[in-house]
Amino acid sequence: MTTLAELGEREIIEQFRRLLPADSSVIVGPGDDCAIVRPATDNNFEWALTSDAVIENTHFTAETDAVGIGHKLAARCLSDLAAAGAEPMWALINISAPPSMDADRLKAVYRATADTAAKYGLSIVGGDTSSSNALALHMFAVGRLPRGSAMLRSGASPNDVVYVTGELGGSLAGRHLVFVPRVREGIWLRSQAWTSSAIDVSDGLECDLRNLIDVNRNGVRIELGSIPVSASARSCENGRSATEHALCDGEDYELLFTVPEEKADKFEKAWRSAFEVKVSRIGTVTGQAGSIDYVDTDGSIVNIRNKGYEHFRS
Repeated sequence: MTTLAELGEREIIEQFRRLLPADSSVIVGPGDDCAIVRPATDNNFEWALTSDAVIENTHFTAETDAVGIGHKLAARCLSDLAAAGAEPMWALINISAPPSMDADRLKAVYRATADTAAKYGLSIVGGDTSSSNALALHMFAVGRLPRGSAMLRSGASPNDVVYVTGELGGSLAGRHLVFVPRVREGIWLRSQAWTSSAIDVSDGLECDLRNLIDVNRNGVRIELGSIPVSASARSCENGRSATEHALCDGEDYELLFTVPEEKADKFEKAWRSAFEVKVSRIGTVTGQAGSIDYVDTDGSIVNIRNKGYEHFRS
């Protein structure tokens, strides 16, 4: 018997993918932040489809504030839509909860989910409920974008510049329950055609850099001194450096993307005019397939031991 722990999340997804039949309406299937589908009857738009979950003892604990749980559920799906540059449209929520759960607490979770969704134009239109041993909430969300315009993980080329929004690391100190999904920024990036590839940072910068280069069959050179490290990562006292936390903690939900070298300077100027959220130039795409080179401030190459989060293995 082969266990899920032996395979890991990425291999399991790849094996699932092989079971799916071809469909001409599916532009992008499993493996990106969103699936992109193109109905034959719609000549103007494509639809971005995504789902995500928050599960007790995996994404939160029994003591976690209800508002934080509900916000996180909606914001995780919104972050996926942001990575595609999609305008949020509709969502379904499936809830599994213990019969003994306080009904007012569950309503508070649902209300917080609805509030966050509404803030970004995502309408909750239904779902399902069932009983279980622990609280688990699953959201399926749909976004809309002009035909042929979706930002994808694929598309990066050597010499493209690598950027990330916001700050990274230390999210479990509290930010994972209050983070701001970069919906506005993602739609702007897509509408202005700045990016060659994009992904949201959910499993950690190290892991999501790996996801990008695997799809594009290239590599990256990352300047460690340019990574935007959060204050919470700097305050962690567990023997790991702040930079390691920024690379490997995960649950940051920032946008990681590449911009063609010839557009980079104009992009940075345009970003500063459009947003207060900072964006950091952290490296470049290389032609060395599968290689992530972390360069320290003295020019030496640093080996990163922790590889980020992967379900079933982490």
